[in-house]
Amino acid sequence: MGSVRIKPLNVNAFQKASGQPKAKRKGHGRNGAQDYPAAKRVKVAHPTLKVGQLCPKCLRAKLYLLKTPARLVRIVAQPLFQATVHELERLRCALCGSVFTAPGSATST
Repeated sequence: MGSVRIKPLNVNAFQKASGQPKAKRKGHGRNGAQDYPAAKRVKVAHPTLKVGQLCPKCLRAKLYLLKTPARLVRIVAQPLFQATVHELERLRCALCGSVFTAPGSATST
């Protein structure tokens, strides 16, 4: 009896032909801050600018606080890793739209 070869199904060609979007591959190497719910949270204020100050760029409008801070995730490699999320304050000018973000700390805590 002869052996029958079965050609593997090309899933990508099927998805392109049917118009379905490609499934996102797992393990792309990047995780967001929301992926570390047990991480310690550190709020970082801007060192020189405050809410209500005049914009240093246009000198005409006041700065206000954005709802969503910029986030940096620092992971310390240990047998059980430790993650820290630094929430950097972001201030935006009401007139020119410039955004000023607090600098991230140089050391991980």
